[in-house]
Amino acid sequence: MAEENNFLSKVTSDNKILVIGSVLIDIISNIKALPKTGEDVYVTPVKSEVGGCAINVSDILRQYGVQHDLLSPVGNGPNGQIIKDHLNKYGYKVFIDSNEGDNGWTLCLVEENGERTFMTLSGIEDQWRKEWFQHVDFNDYNYVYATGYSLETTYSTVVLEELEEVSKHLKPEIIFDPSPRIKYFSEENIKRVLDLKPIIHCNKEEIKYLSQHTDPLTGALSIHQKTGKPVIVTLGGEGVLYVNNQKHTHLEVNKTSTVDTIGAGDSHTAGFITGLMEGRSIERACKQGNFVAEQVVKSEGARVNLNIT
Repeated sequence: MAEENNFLSKVTSDNKILVIGSVLIDIISNIKALPKTGEDVYVTPVKSEVGGCAINVSDILRQYGVQHDLLSPVGNGPNGQIIKDHLNKYGYKVFIDSNEGDNGWTLCLVEENGERTFMTLSGIEDQWRKEWFQHVDFNDYNYVYATGYSLETTYSTVVLEELEEVSKHLKPEIIFDPSPRIKYFSEENIKRVLDLKPIIHCNKEEIKYLSQHTDPLTGALSIHQKTGKPVIVTLGGEGVLYVNNQKHTHLEVNKTSTVDTIGAGDSHTAGFITGLMEGRSIERACKQGNFVAEQVVKSEGARVNLNIT
């Protein structure tokens, strides 16, 4: 309990992070099992909420009091209006208010074991424009978070070029979450990402595609050799491993009941970032990620109130 209380305090650091990524609408439904081809099955509606990696990460950072900005396109349709209302409610500045289309949505199907499957209709949130980056000054930030969801589409070159410009300077440092879409990255784009020398935060499936190694530890070591930066790999119920300074460590997690895993990876990333912002060690930051992810998987959807004081 003493260690848990250490994860429930507001951040006091002046460090600031820019969160780059998509915000859309999550439609969450429970399902006994994914249907086979030709089957017709019923689902149980659960709820609809504002979702996406960027807002999932930002929500945790906001609760911890981490100084951050959210750079995500907001469209002009019904989904965009819901998202705009959500951002305004929590005091976010809308950097990109686009009239070129609406935001997309994701159907989140949650099976009885808590595992989720996503089906996404993307919208303006994935259609990055170079001029949108004129709204931010990267010199204002100590870190930049980016996700693979923003680097896999036909507009990926825009985001990559901006990150490449960032990587030429000592500040800010890039934190990259490959996302499940990493399997669709071209070899060229994977190389460009690794050339950014980012801190990598991913799961055991994503590290395989990023490194071309089936063993998570071998893959993490391989990526660490290329970037020289920490590599964090979440292993679900098996915990988390990280590689830093040529050494690797495995941390176990508490056994807990799982309602669903929506937002689990994003929440772990956000907890990890929170630890970094406070100047904590990589191990301490990983433990904070474990704590936050544990709270999220015990609730429906990606939103959770951490009751941070």
